[in-house]
Formats: sequence, C-alpha cells, structure tokens
Amino acid sequence: GAKGIFVEDNANPTGGFTTSDYQTLSDRFDSQIYPTDVSYFGEPTDFDNNAHVVIVITKEVNKVNNLLGQVIFADLADPSECAASNDGEYFYGKAPDPTGTVNGTYTVANALADIPIIVAHEFAHVIQVGRRITYPQANFIQSTWELEGQATFAEEVNGFAVTGLSPGQNHGFAVAWNTPPLAPIAWFQDAFLDLVFYFGAASSTSKVPNAPEQCSWLGLASQGNSGPCVGGRDVYGTSFTFLRYLSDQFGPTFPGGEKGLHKRLIDNSFTGYSTITDVTGVGIDVLLARWAAALYVDDRVVGIDPKLTFTTWNLTSIERGLVQAAHLIPRQRAFASFSDQVSVRAGSTAYFLVTG
Repeated sequence: GAKGIFVEDNANPTGGFTTSDYQTLSDRFDSQIYPTDVSYFGEPTDFDNNAHVVIVITKEVNKVNNLLGQVIFADLADPSECAASNDGEYFYGKAPDPTGTVNGTYTVANALADIPIIVAHEFAHVIQVGRRITYPQANFIQSTWELEGQATFAEEVNGFAVTGLSPGQNHGFAVAWNTPPLAPIAWFQDAFLDLVFYFGAASSTSKVPNAPEQCSWLGLASQGNSGPCVGGRDVYGTSFTFLRYLSDQFGPTFPGGEKGLHKRLIDNSFTGYSTITDVTGVGIDVLLARWAAALYVDDRVVGIDPKLTFTTWNLTSIERGLVQAAHLIPRQRAFASFSDQVSVRAGSTAYFLVTG
C-alpha cells in the first residue's frame, strides 16, 4: 500500500486471510487508520528509510494467551545495540487459525473484526515509541499507562472516523456498545468493558470487594499491580478515560485542539504524571480528583461544575445500559459521624456517597 506493507508468516495456519482480505486491510490502513493516528500523535519515524510501516501477521502472536497484537520496542533500536532489531517501524498481529492448530481456534471472521482495531492501537505505539526515543530532551519512552491509554484512545478516534461521529457529542450507551450497529466493528466497547472491570465487575451478578480503590490502573500485573479486579486490563480502558477527560477539558482551548494536546503528550521531556502536569499546567492531584469525581457524577448530577464532566461520553447513559454489577457503586453513608478505613492503590479512588 501507500503507507503500509502487510507481511504474512509463511508458517501461519492454513485458511487465513485471503489476498482480497489483505488488500482491504491495506486500503483501510492507507485511507483511515494512518491519517487518523498521524493527525493525533504525529508522523512516525522512518528508521529503515522505506516510508512504510510493516504489519506482520504471524502465528507467533497466537502463542501468547490473550494477545492480539504487539510492538517489539527492540525493532526500533539500532542493530549495533540490538542484533535482533528489524531497524524499522514494525508491529505484529494475530493470525487467523480456523482449525485451532496453534493455541485455540481463531476464525477469519473474528480476525477481520479485530484487525482494524489492533492496527489502530499498535500503530499508535509505533508512533509513540519512535518519536519518544528521538525527542531531543527525552530519549526514553512513556510509562505503560500513558502508552496503553493513548493507544486505546487511538481506537476511539478511529471509531469516530468510521462512524462519522466526533468528540464532544456526549455519546451514550448505544454508541459505546454499538447497539444498534453504526459500523460492523464495535470500536468503543473494549475500553468501557475495561472500565467496568475497574469498577469491580466480576460477573453479571457479582462484584469484587474494595473496587475500584484496590484496582490501580497505572501498571500491569507483571509490573506489580496485584489488585483484585478481573481482566488485568485496568491500564488500558481506565487510563483511556483519564486521557479522554483531559482531552475534553483542555482540548478545546489547547493549541491544535485535542490533537495538539496528544502530540504534546508524546513530544515531551517528562513521563507519567509529570507529563500531564507539564502539558495542562494543572497539578496531578487536582486532575485526578476531578476525573475520579467525573466518573460518577457525569450526567448524573444536574448543574455540576463542568470541570467534573466529560463532554464526549455520557457515563450515566452508559451505566444505565449495563447490569448493576457493572456500575460504580459508592459506599452509602448518612450525615452522621462515621469511620471507615480503606486502602487505596496508586491513582485510584475510594468513593463515598453521603446523604441525609
């Protein structure tokens, strides 16, 4: 294609993508995903001087449980420092496996539904990592929650490009869950599923105790996040909502809009919370408190301070479309003396609803 090169592992299971499938994917990358991601996150690097991004569909991804795609940061390293580097902009996607020869069945239909979202997500990582390691004052990548939250943000804005929707329209449950379908692919659903797990959903009828305060979204389990919430995806959808909140609050007045804000989050000499404070000019303690409040009061409380709201999503509408176990449920307390002892993991919040 004009911007991408799709490569198929010769040892992939049989019955996978056809030539026509690859052409459709290539056309979508050129016409939709590439320009959308670039407009939000900046131009990718081009270490291999081929003006293309290489997308490898390989059974090697299938071998890792619960993985659909991956960027190997070493591919962007100089081969003199890492002999295994491909010295260019590569990422890897799961191969269709209709007969389950590698690690369970993965139908072509499911793969075709997943691959555009995977490409939007992983290409954002290619941009992030490449730009960060070449940024003069940084030369290090972003923290995990920044990387994954922003790549999940890429899924959202690509979904808007497909459906003709836009940020700032206060979308509700029907859009978030693609019910009725606006597009063949549910671009937004995974992020809100992640948020539901952060709120403590364990099944359709049960919740995890002490959620969300015990479910940090700042890292993966492999990085020491041993919180009780199921799914292990707090670092994706929950961090996305924080970045969406910041985009809604600061994007309209930021130079270049919310696209300018996201480029600045990448082209930055800080990482983690320090990046957010540098870009917004507001202390992280204030931002976390406002965002945490917005997760509950958005579109629920009439006349609330606009600083405690989302403009792109109507979280109360989304909640009303879900079973109660998926809701954010504060501890109920009356206007009287009470004492509670809670333990709150990094970045998270304990909620109390005091009434009377």
